[in-house]
Amino acid sequence: MINVKDSFKKIIVVKDVIHVTRDENGITTMGIYDFLMNEYEYSLDF
Repeated sequence: MINVKDSFKKIIVVKDVIHVTRDENGITTMGIYDFLMNEYEYSLDF
């Protein structure tokens, strides 16, 4: 259930190696490596 209506970014960080995705609710899913190491390639300012 998605019920939070605010301006904060929603990010799910998983331990698997996956492509960065963003769903229709604005929730970004990314792997832990991309979250921690690729600060320029995958900016959190989508």
